[in-house]
Amino acid sequence: MGKVILQICTSLDGFITDQKGELDWIFKTSNEETNKYVVDLLDSSQVILLGRIMSREFLDYWPTHPDEIGERINKLPKIIFSKTLSTVEWPNVTVVSENITEEINRLKQTHEKNLILYGGANIVQTFVNLDLIDEYHLLIPPIILGNGLPLFKGLKDHHNLKLIKSQTTSMGVVILNYEPVRS
Repeated sequence: MGKVILQICTSLDGFITDQKGELDWIFKTSNEETNKYVVDLLDSSQVILLGRIMSREFLDYWPTHPDEIGERINKLPKIIFSKTLSTVEWPNVTVVSENITEEINRLKQTHEKNLILYGGANIVQTFVNLDLIDEYHLLIPPIILGNGLPLFKGLKDHHNLKLIKSQTTSMGVVILNYEPVRS
């Protein structure tokens, strides 16, 4: 049975984009270690999950980057969660507009490998509020942005997590893996 794994880069102060909506700060501390981590996680996954806003940039960016990460991202099927989209122009993409919990439970039952959630912020917050994330993989570069798009805004409750793994790359990126503590 697959797990829903959130893999996302966040600044030390909890932002996933800077105040201009840019992500270039993430790539400044990426190296072979972080790329290997991302590739290994993609290799353990069967589907990519995205929100509507994130999907546009994500699906436009990766086909033009045929590196090791892009190759895997482009190959995997993708699901976009959106209440407003009905069709998309990208191949190998499905849109889900309702019953998120039921759809995720169905996907987990029918997939042996993981479902990797890349975001954006709104869909991550929805998944957290619905308790759909089985593991959090946070990549935290050594940067404080001061402002931007917060990762965990608008959560209904507190969510207890258990640290299951941590590592630090030579570029100072801290990779933290958590799982929810469920009663």
